[in-house]
Amino acid sequence: MSGRKQGNRRAPRKQTQQQQRVPRDVVDHDPKYTWACSWSTVQSNKDGFFKAIFEGFEDSLNKSQLSTFANLDSDARRVAYLLRQEQVENLNPVTMFRQKSTKEAIGLMLQAENMMEKGNSSGALNILSRAITKAPGKEGEEGELVCRLLTLRSKALSALEQHELALKDTQTALCVGVPDPLARAQLLRTQGHAYFSLGDQMRAKLAYISAQRLLDPKNSKSNQLKLDLDEEIAKCLNATKNNTKKDDHSDENTCPKLTGGENQSIPNTSLLLGVQESAQTGRFIVAKSKVDAGDLLAAEPAYCCVLLLDKAGTHCHNCLARLVAPIGCPECSGVAFCSRECQKTACDTYHRIECHFLNLFIGLGMSILAQLALRLVTRAGSAKKFLHLWDSVHRPAEGVEEQSVSDYRRLLRLVNHPEKRGTRDYLSRTLMAVFLLKCLQKSGRFWPLDEEISSEEELKVAEALLRHLCLLQFNAHEVFETLAWDRTKVKGTKTHYIGVGVYLSIALFNHDCNPAVARTFSGTKMLLHALRPLHPGEMVGENYGPMFSNKTRAERQRSLRARYWFDCACQACSENWNTFDQGIKSPDKTEALQKMFDMGFEAMEAGKLEGAVYLLSQFINTIDGDVIMPDREVCLSIDALRLCLMNLWGNVVVIQPLKSEEKIQSTLDESTVQITELLTLEDVK
Repeated sequence: MSGRKQGNRRAPRKQTQQQQRVPRDVVDHDPKYTWACSWSTVQSNKDGFFKAIFEGFEDSLNKSQLSTFANLDSDARRVAYLLRQEQVENLNPVTMFRQKSTKEAIGLMLQAENMMEKGNSSGALNILSRAITKAPGKEGEEGELVCRLLTLRSKALSALEQHELALKDTQTALCVGVPDPLARAQLLRTQGHAYFSLGDQMRAKLAYISAQRLLDPKNSKSNQLKLDLDEEIAKCLNATKNNTKKDDHSDENTCPKLTGGENQSIPNTSLLLGVQESAQTGRFIVAKSKVDAGDLLAAEPAYCCVLLLDKAGTHCHNCLARLVAPIGCPECSGVAFCSRECQKTACDTYHRIECHFLNLFIGLGMSILAQLALRLVTRAGSAKKFLHLWDSVHRPAEGVEEQSVSDYRRLLRLVNHPEKRGTRDYLSRTLMAVFLLKCLQKSGRFWPLDEEISSEEELKVAEALLRHLCLLQFNAHEVFETLAWDRTKVKGTKTHYIGVGVYLSIALFNHDCNPAVARTFSGTKMLLHALRPLHPGEMVGENYGPMFSNKTRAERQRSLRARYWFDCACQACSENWNTFDQGIKSPDKTEALQKMFDMGFEAMEAGKLEGAVYLLSQFINTIDGDVIMPDREVCLSIDALRLCLMNLWGNVVVIQPLKSEEKIQSTLDESTVQITELLTLEDVK
């Protein structure tokens, strides 16, 4: 790779073709757009200051230095070269995070108590959840204030008939320890009520009896509570004779089974699939056996995922679930968790390392992919554990290796196009990798503070970060939920992105502008259902963004070339299919087929989603081969099937319709993301 044009220094921000060079084997018709797409995978918020750091560093390099960097042939050499530069040695990340506040937490608690006295349990729940994330707590336990807040929130949840969540709050508070016997007895009564409401009379009775044992007969409040507990114990005894325990999860969707069974050679996919490889397209998934519309072809948990920073107040930082009764981090108030299990997972590994830098990442404008690149390192919990993983995958595999090593080996095999990546692109990613390395060093938790860090270890971690930054550009998936007015109605639903994850098997599915699969999420597990029949040997394409139905071939090719560095040769592109706006013909169908089509849409409109999925799948399967695509009714059926599958198996959040007086607030809510970012940046300052 050659260096830049002649001259000691380049003019600031002046971009030459050499600097913007990306795919060398693809004609780049829009270099500015290609660079913008690539840059957004490093810094996504245009107001962030990483761009200034990068451009300042880039301007400081002379022609000889740039030429030397351009000719480096490995990630290890690139990070080693930058680490030797004086400007990089002087980089000093500053810890920036939202700190705890006892004063704010107490103020919120008083507001919540006032709301509960007025019967506003819903409002109190929201206020108490904010207070819990603000309240200080020691490492590994929540303090006395948090305990009081959890006790109050359990009462609010109980009043709202959120009994499982109320139970969790009582359990958390009791684990922390409630020093006052009367308060502990009242908490046990709330716990008993939760158990009773969930149909577990035995545990309810034990909670009530435990509460009675804490009561002081000399205390008048205790005497009244004892009478109440006696009455509730009697209810338990009567209910035990007539009722059985309810299924705590009777209303939850059970993830469907893979059609044809699980494929051992491609984990978390169906036996109907196989892998092929070519020089032009690399490895990709094909149908090994006949596939029908509606078949479940993949159900894969995220290998690693990251929540969008602007969703920190609404979703769990660890599992990305919607928050109802969150708990916070023991050290910062910038994240929240749906449970103690998620809190422990995060705070025992990655969050303890990242915690004090979250607002710095926001200020940098760091992309979600850069955060995911870091998470792939910090999830190990320590440098020692990560370096064991890194060293293991760089040794020849011998016998049966650890699952973590096998999975990480699969991750590093994903395509990252080193032969197509230009000098400036490598320079920006290498600088980000080195900056993240500096954060890990500064944390004192990835490497212990009292431990001398070897340059070899630093180089390995920085090399890994750079590798992650490159491969995630082409292999990460957005995680989303579906917003709906009614779980059974698909009309008016909206896709709402909440995070990004990497899926080791699903990453092997190539793009098709007429995708063969629908993508839905159950938690962070990605499900792929077939949308149309596929024959043995046929590529199973998913969609990377642009679809033929709403984008012209020129628009799709421009987007895919700039974002993913390839020219699409799918059927829709090769035959230049019309978009819906340009008009798609639909020849007359037989009476039976037309009836099946109509019945499928009627079932969907009626909210009978399972029936709609069956009828639409049958229509698509039956008509396969008898029409010339694009056929309007087939395309409409495929899109309807996709929507039904999203509502049937996906993460669906039912939102309440707004009253007329709430329309102004709705307008304000549309700016939530921008406002959150501005407030966060103010906190950084």
